[in-house]
Amino acid sequence: MIISKMPPEEARSFAMKAMELRKMGYVGLSLLILSGLYLMSPYWRILPDTPLLIAKLLLVVVLVGLISVMSKAGDKFRAGDFSQMKLIRPLGRIALIVTILIVILAVGVFH
Repeated sequence: MIISKMPPEEARSFAMKAMELRKMGYVGLSLLILSGLYLMSPYWRILPDTPLLIAKLLLVVVLVGLISVMSKAGDKFRAGDFSQMKLIRPLGRIALIVTILIVILAVGVFH
């Protein structure tokens, strides 16, 4: 990653500014949940019969948990605990994989 090639002080400054982008994650997650609840309205009755849909909903819950943990770590990072970056980076990669799986399962369920 580009941060690892920067001098330590410049890397901290860059990471602090990049943390502001997490606000877009909150907006995206809110839109995901609101649109998902709306689009799920005809499917609640058949939920027990669709294991892919259950898996997708569980992955959305996992994504919410990951983003919550990343948010808490980001708050600690902004407060000066720079060791939290070691937690945020792998969780971000896991969140990306979970997001891709959510999209794949959504396509499989709603095709």
